[in-house]
Amino acid sequence: MPSFLERYLKKERAEDITYSDLELLLRQRVDEHQTLEYKPRGLLVKQDDTVIKESDPKQVLGFTALAKSVAGFANAEGGLLILGVKEKEQKHKGTVLKIKPGKVHPLPLNITREMIENQLAAHIQFPIEGVTIVPLRKSSRSKGVVYLLDVPQSLRAPHRVNELYYFQRYNFSTVEMKHYQVADLFGKRLAPSLEVETSQAKGMNEDKGHFTIRPLIHNHGRAVAKFVTCLCRVAGGHYKIVQSQWHVADDHLGCQYATGFNSVIYPDIPTDTGYIEFQPGDEMDKESKEPLILQFTLLAEGMTGKQVALTIQPERGGDLAPIV
Repeated sequence: MPSFLERYLKKERAEDITYSDLELLLRQRVDEHQTLEYKPRGLLVKQDDTVIKESDPKQVLGFTALAKSVAGFANAEGGLLILGVKEKEQKHKGTVLKIKPGKVHPLPLNITREMIENQLAAHIQFPIEGVTIVPLRKSSRSKGVVYLLDVPQSLRAPHRVNELYYFQRYNFSTVEMKHYQVADLFGKRLAPSLEVETSQAKGMNEDKGHFTIRPLIHNHGRAVAKFVTCLCRVAGGHYKIVQSQWHVADDHLGCQYATGFNSVIYPDIPTDTGYIEFQPGDEMDKESKEPLILQFTLLAEGMTGKQVALTIQPERGGDLAPIV
């Protein structure tokens, strides 16, 4: 699965991301949601650029507040935190409906990436693996920096802040977890965690406007996945399934893959599930550029069901990307 940096900034490598890429994202005015959050510089520093001091570990201030957001992402689905951008709330009768990005107010240069890494490691138990921190400056002469923090969903959840709090991201808020939520996450540590990715394959009927994909199922968890079932459904676009090695539904808009009783999916070993061939519906011609949106549902013993949406653009040769 692509990182959240790739999803939102459209760059595969973190080192290729520029300040212009950030400006382009902010111009789109994407709302805060489950996997995206904006935080102002005031989270860590005062107006005179001095770092906020945390005299009491029970107070959620400064780097504790940053750790709260990062741990909240890791305990949920992961996400991208943009540090140095004000939150602009849209309210109705006192209730926050949306949070959009406001003005950019970079942090002073004395807040370094190494400082953020060290403070997160000190505040979060256990440390979260795979967090990517990208500093962005408008120019080499800029006296401020904006940070992008890409936080993956953690296999070691739940993570605790200051050995006191468990937080989890929920919609556009980070809230303290209930006991049953904490208990559920402990149970997932030794559970399978399935993801699906797919690429275009060579098909037999490309001259008819058909195209073929091959889904791969990955197990990123710490347990063998048994009784795996994957459902694929056309969720958008005028396409039908012509044929597949999966079991095709009568309406030709969905299909199902299952490992059966005698087969499992091991961690870190991708499983090729065979091909699915699509054809444009009667409403479309061969040259149509309408995207196909697929909804995958992943199920396995001991794992909470998961849904993943993918979109395919046939005019780009089957380029696939997750829907944000």
